[in-house]
Amino acid sequence: MSLEVSICICTRNRPEELRLALESITKSRLAPVQVVISDDGDDDGVAPPRADQQLPITYVRGPRRGLGANRNSAAAAATGSHLLFLDDDAKLGADFLETVGKTLAALPAEQAKKVIVTGVEINHGHTVKPNEQSLLGFQSRPYREGEDLHTVVINASLFPRGVFEEIGFDPSLSYGYDEVDLTTRAVAAGFRIVPCFEAANVHTPAESGRGGYSSSANASRLYVTLKRRRWTERSRVRAWSGFCFAGAHLFLASVKRRGIAGVGEARQTIAQARRYYSTYLESGRLADGAVKG
Repeated sequence: MSLEVSICICTRNRPEELRLALESITKSRLAPVQVVISDDGDDDGVAPPRADQQLPITYVRGPRRGLGANRNSAAAAATGSHLLFLDDDAKLGADFLETVGKTLAALPAEQAKKVIVTGVEINHGHTVKPNEQSLLGFQSRPYREGEDLHTVVINASLFPRGVFEEIGFDPSLSYGYDEVDLTTRAVAAGFRIVPCFEAANVHTPAESGRGGYSSSANASRLYVTLKRRRWTERSRVRAWSGFCFAGAHLFLASVKRRGIAGVGEARQTIAQARRYYSTYLESGRLADGAVKG
């Protein structure tokens, strides 16, 4: 099959990291057909970044409503048959596209249209593989041998375009667990995740732009896990019992870490998760009991 990759980079106020990410793409043995930069930066006056002229860059202004919405913005501008979401503080491995391409080429063409390929990322020297969600929603449980995958490493995954024609990222999510929400719904919709752990990209998380990350990530974790169990897996009991258990765990962890101030922090985080869920229910994305987008 012909592999035409659009590399989608969502960025916000990280020009130097973005420059290095683009530089890494110029070294790829298999060239992408497009590099989409969706810029959620604060300054409207910033000119589109320049890179080596061999990169076919499509630059768009992001919606400034969080990472989920910005990923959708990038996907909407992508023209390739497959999409790779590379963080602005990540670097593309020179043989990454070539390696995942061989995995897809080994599959029958009709099957390949419904396959998401996940590689790994190298984060400060550690190899990060996809993990399944635990009872509390953390991505901490290693998959058993032969177990079907429901999650990916977002910086090292190749998605067929069809995923975004059917599903897309949850625009409510400002940070964290957006890829878990996407891939668990994609699997439920008939897509399959295939591992290709020989393919690796490098991710060195930047310090900038991470204010409030922990609270946002925890709210996203509670919401995405509730949504998955209630609507994707259709278990009301597991959904709400798990949400209550995870909320109680969050309270205890916050108090242990911050003392009495942790109570208010935990309440705000749980309230944010509930707002995410209310917005989801009110958005009309439920139809016939199934999740739509």
